[in-house]
Amino acid sequence: MKIEEHKELNPCIPDDIKNDIWACGAKEELKEPVYRVAKMGTIDKVAFYSTYEEIQTGILPDNEMRYPKDKVGTYSTSVYLDKKPCEKFVKCLKKKIYPHPIILQGRTTNGLVQRTIEREKDYSDKLHVDWWIFEGEVEKVFENFHESEEV
Repeated sequence: MKIEEHKELNPCIPDDIKNDIWACGAKEELKEPVYRVAKMGTIDKVAFYSTYEEIQTGILPDNEMRYPKDKVGTYSTSVYLDKKPCEKFVKCLKKKIYPHPIILQGRTTNGLVQRTIEREKDYSDKLHVDWWIFEGEVEKVFENFHESEEV
């Protein structure tokens, strides 16, 4: 009998949610280009925090209605298949607490990915991708991203 080994997901993800991520159809898949907003304006570990990690570090408010702890998407790093959602988000962020957000462009590596619409059929943003970066791999992700050119 062959035992399939899984790479480890981020240790902040509860075990039952990890099982749900593997079971929901997420897979190692290269998606390119993808876009992400770096709220603090730099390409670093913080720029690739999952929503849950952003909540834990105070970057995002702990809003259970918006970020339910029993949903796999709360533990993912959000990226988009088009730049437009990020541009809208940056305009909103500049008006709020983050003075210098930037848009990053790159590709998904070192983790599991899934378009949110594949899992949640009525999800409103068809360009949104959930990305669960493997434990200890976030530094390798930096190599695959750069600041997107202004339009």
